[in-house]
Amino acid sequence: MLLSTLDWEKHFTASDITAEGFKGHFRPTNCPDKPRVRRLATSALCHAPNLRVNRISGAIVDAAVKVQSQLGPGLLESAYQACLAHELRQRGSRGETQVGLPVANEAEKLELGYRMDLLVEDEVVVEIKCAEAIHPVHRAQLLSHLRLSGKGVGLLINFHVTRLKDGIKRIVDGQACDR
Repeated sequence: MLLSTLDWEKHFTASDITAEGFKGHFRPTNCPDKPRVRRLATSALCHAPNLRVNRISGAIVDAAVKVQSQLGPGLLESAYQACLAHELRQRGSRGETQVGLPVANEAEKLELGYRMDLLVEDEVVVEIKCAEAIHPVHRAQLLSHLRLSGKGVGLLINFHVTRLKDGIKRIVDGQACDR
């Protein structure tokens, strides 16, 4: 069985991946096409961190949907932030609220008061909004938070919508992969 790089995560968990490739899967004796097996294992190793981030992002979205269905639209950002952090803790995720972001100017770090609403599992930045619509300035704010923190993935969640799926944007900063 040869899987595309998009389908492999449906069949294997992150614990199946080791530095040598998949545990017990796709051994060369089981597959006559050895180069394709190596390419799949290499691709899987490169995407293993993405699998973790995707699972974290999914857990955040699930928790946000639950919070929004319980509270509805119209509350302050701080209420949604506290409830989302509580829901994630109940689900076993580690998260920090109002995480400070220093700005590096030359060799000096300056505390200027920038804050991330929520940082989940030290991987995904969550910016919470309660606005009529998500504007370009909201995306720019999240992208700035991603770059200042060195994180690669962020979720912009607007709770001021009827259906939460219309208020969620996922932003990936390609510069974080180069660090």
